[in-house]
Amino acid sequence: MLNKFKTLMILLVSLPIVYGCDDEDSNPILRNLQENQAKWESLNTSVYEYQYRKNCFCLDSVTAPRNVLVTDNQVVSLANKITTEALRLDAYPTQTVDGLFDLIRLEESRAETLLVEYDDETGYPTMISVDGNLQIADDEYTINNSLLQLSENTACTEEALPGLQINVIDQSTQSPINCGLIVTAEEGEFSETVATDSTSCDNTTAVNMVYERQGFYALTISKQGYQDTVIDEVGVADSLCHVFTRDLTVAMIAE
Repeated sequence: MLNKFKTLMILLVSLPIVYGCDDEDSNPILRNLQENQAKWESLNTSVYEYQYRKNCFCLDSVTAPRNVLVTDNQVVSLANKITTEALRLDAYPTQTVDGLFDLIRLEESRAETLLVEYDDETGYPTMISVDGNLQIADDEYTINNSLLQLSENTACTEEALPGLQINVIDQSTQSPINCGLIVTAEEGEFSETVATDSTSCDNTTAVNMVYERQGFYALTISKQGYQDTVIDEVGVADSLCHVFTRDLTVAMIAE
């Protein structure tokens, strides 16, 4: 009889704690989520940016660290954190802060391990660590978020910044040849051309263009005595105050 009682006690202790689907207050993960989401929603912010990185056994399009600009709960611009290159929204899926809260609620319902950390002041999730199945290797992932900036708390300068800063060099000599250039940037119906004087300019001065305009441009660079150079898909990303200026060095081949 005593052995049966011990066996019963062990079984009871081993049973997992199950939370009712409609009783979020009794679930510490969901309760913490509710409290921080309420803190975030109380800010009533519509424009913000933050830095996002997902660590996992995934493609580069998933793990690339990025700056995220959000307007009216929609991601409107992504920039590679290291290169400032604009990233296509459809190729680099990224959540808004509200989307991060939805992800936490989803993973709470299905993952075997879930750890979340929140910012004390704003409530947004700064870290989400997930292991969907402890028996499966390489399915875990961690999302780290940082440097949140709200538009209402950010003082922007009035200067206009170029989206592209292009420095052209001779491929053989590696010397700058920025004089006498014709540079055209095109995106859809948009087109901008900058021509530099061939005599009264400084070869070391870069070409600046597409001021405060995000987009994905096709560049055509021409110079007498050189082969035309065409570069597709040059991405310029937007941020909370200005565009991220792309610094490009382009080598041209002499004819």
